[in-house]
Amino acid sequence: MALLVPTALDKSSPREAAKLLWAIVSPDELLVSSGVRLESTTDVAVEEVPFSPVFEQEKDFQVEGMVEVSHTPTSRVPDEIWNLPNRPAIRNKRVPVPDEQVQDWLTKKLERSGLTIKSWKVVATKKFKARNLNLSGAQFSAVVNVIDADKANSALFQGFGRSKNFGCGLLQLEKIT
Repeated sequence: MALLVPTALDKSSPREAAKLLWAIVSPDELLVSSGVRLESTTDVAVEEVPFSPVFEQEKDFQVEGMVEVSHTPTSRVPDEIWNLPNRPAIRNKRVPVPDEQVQDWLTKKLERSGLTIKSWKVVATKKFKARNLNLSGAQFSAVVNVIDADKANSALFQGFGRSKNFGCGLLQLEKIT
């Protein structure tokens, strides 16, 4: 956040205002996608890389990313409770997707974002700590075909999944020719 130009930020939600997505590429390299200009600091050098690939209908791409793998299990709330006039909000706790179901879960999530899986290269789950939270994530790499370019580009520029503040959600892509 220190690299963002201060006048470009909405004080209530600066990450959203900057459309900031990031991923750790190596111990000394951070890949950042931002809707506003970034400035170098004395400790960090910013190198701007022109971004040209965007999803095109019916084209194949290699995508990589990290996404938090948690979901809210459905629960059956009895009608007599559901229909109470002043019932409290019904909230379920988010739980990690079991390891053996992560690939299917990711497939469905990518399909909702306009991408269909042609082949998986890597799906690796890992636990990580972000601030005081223990989260489950999946690092993935796949060859996808674009079935809805608008949805896919929305996921590309706005992020994919949850926990974007913690380094999840940036889709990295390469066009396959």
